[in-house]
Amino acid sequence: MIAHFAETFAPPIGKPDLVADRLGEHVLYRRSLQDESVALEHQLRRLETPALRERAERRHVALQAEVKEIEREMRAIVDSDPAKKALFACLVSLKGVGVVLACTLIANMRELGSLTRHQAAALIGVAPLNHDSGARRGYRAIAGGRRRVRNVLYVATLSAVRCNGPIREFYRRLSGGGKPAKVALVACMRKLLVILNGRVRDQLAATATP
Repeated sequence: MIAHFAETFAPPIGKPDLVADRLGEHVLYRRSLQDESVALEHQLRRLETPALRERAERRHVALQAEVKEIEREMRAIVDSDPAKKALFACLVSLKGVGVVLACTLIANMRELGSLTRHQAAALIGVAPLNHDSGARRGYRAIAGGRRRVRNVLYVATLSAVRCNGPIREFYRRLSGGGKPAKVALVACMRKLLVILNGRVRDQLAATATP
């Protein structure tokens, strides 16, 4: 059955997006630099040999400088394409959304703006899934989705909870109503993503109108 499916199913092939592909490589490379930098930070807490600490500190400074350089290249890639530049401006106009999240969404969530709010949440993995069985009502939890995008969205949401008025009030209302901090934060991630999806959808509709 699987072999027959593979022979007969022809998935639609979307139009290639070389700019987004190139941006995606930079996003992934930046992530690897950040992972190495975090690992060095942890190692520095344990290193006692002065010479090794000096080496690690130099490497950490170099990594952070390279991260900034890659971020500048990401902006240059976005600015080289008018459509991507407009999309980027639309995304970062929302408080809490910075260069990294905007570029990550452009590269790794190209469906943004064409999805329903539920589809967008499920695609990233911030939609609550039930664990019900018969008459038993289980707990709700998030699962699956595009983990790398979700991780960047999480960091952006931490910023949005502090600087974005509606997101901050939404978080306070949930936490004040007894929701655990983590549950409230995931709900804010979902709300932030839904807002971005709506903004991109509206922008695409406006540009498509003759």
